[in-house]
Amino acid sequence: MNSRSKALSFPILLTGTIRPTGITVSEERVEERKNEYVTAIKRYIIETDFDPIVFIENSGYPFPAEKVEKLAAAHRKHFEFIHGTLCGEEVAMHGKGYGDGLLIYEGLSKSRLLRSCDIFYKVTGRMFIENSREILKDTKRHRNRFITYDGMGWCMTWFFQSNRSDYLSALKDVYLDCDDRSRRDLEICFWLRLKRSGLDIGGFNVYPDNKTKMGDSNTLYIKSRREYVMRNIAVKLGFFTMSSASSRIFWNVYGKITGRKPYVTIKDIR
Repeated sequence: MNSRSKALSFPILLTGTIRPTGITVSEERVEERKNEYVTAIKRYIIETDFDPIVFIENSGYPFPAEKVEKLAAAHRKHFEFIHGTLCGEEVAMHGKGYGDGLLIYEGLSKSRLLRSCDIFYKVTGRMFIENSREILKDTKRHRNRFITYDGMGWCMTWFFQSNRSDYLSALKDVYLDCDDRSRRDLEICFWLRLKRSGLDIGGFNVYPDNKTKMGDSNTLYIKSRREYVMRNIAVKLGFFTMSSASSRIFWNVYGKITGRKPYVTIKDIR
């Protein structure tokens, strides 16, 4: 680690569900999923400047927390495992965003390592952010950093930076807004809450890079290097920064060219 990394704390909260509810997953695949979470966490411990590292999981599937804690200690880092609330019925009723939103809130409220943190990073559990060191260089520029699609009424939730008190004031119970059947997934609910919050919300200096597949599908979050390059340019130009001038211009042009309608707009903010 460089001297700057030692002087700052970069807490990260990973959310996960090892044994998914509502779908049939073989025991072999569940064990594979557990190993994927373990692999990602080990990489955060060994390869990144994130510390402390907190993992909250809500299926109750056995997790080797003690082994991971020992690995973290060997690298002079801190790891904490938290049991999240089982919420299979609620997820079936409201959508998987309900579970992830609840995990974030419980992680912040239950974790001893995150109790006094200023900012934290959130990542969907099995995902590894390849360019985290570049992202961490800009941590202090804004209290909160999100990837937002203002022209669609959508906010990325698989990775973001937030000030702990800001998150708890604006988003702690956002999972209660989730209802997939009425087009209110977690990403849309995040955008609506953030848009009305008045918080300091900036964009990332680079697009978060990962090579992870969505759930148990074969679909990558970033489908090609060309797509990543385009997204990275868009981030640097401010197209994915909430309420920025460049974002307003871009999404206005985008809407006229594509004819696509937003999921929600500021008129839906209550």
